[in-house]
Amino acid sequence: MGTWTVQWGSSDGGLTPVFESSSSQNFFVPSDGYYTITLNSISNTLSIVATTAPTKSYTPMALSGDFNSWNSTANPMSAFLATNNHQWYATVTISTAGGIKFNNDNWANSWGNTTFPTGLGTNGGSNIPITAGTYIALFNDIDDCYYFIKQ
Repeated sequence: MGTWTVQWGSSDGGLTPVFESSSSQNFFVPSDGYYTITLNSISNTLSIVATTAPTKSYTPMALSGDFNSWNSTANPMSAFLATNNHQWYATVTISTAGGIKFNNDNWANSWGNTTFPTGLGTNGGSNIPITAGTYIALFNDIDDCYYFIKQ
């Protein structure tokens, strides 16, 4: 950890991935766009496949739950990008264990699941069970993946 001894790269700078314990080249995609990157670090397999752009963009995004009486606007999330954003982050302090969800536009959409601290949200899904603490919350509205990183 913390070194470049073992790395994923490309032998030719293209999209054919190789797992190497020595130097490798960067990946280069043929054009701007969206790609699905799947890495299995147990079997040492990696794929990079072009995919269609998302058809919907959400704004705003917020965290709501027992900690704020399910207020849909009290804990807004920040966008990673100024335009074409699909990744969100926020720091949230939870005083007591309870449920939490990601929500958009006063509950027009909400994502949850029964797993914590990571998972794949489902629009309209269950409340995410969360324990007390301060977290950095990350959410991707394309693949619905979320992470809570305890601080």
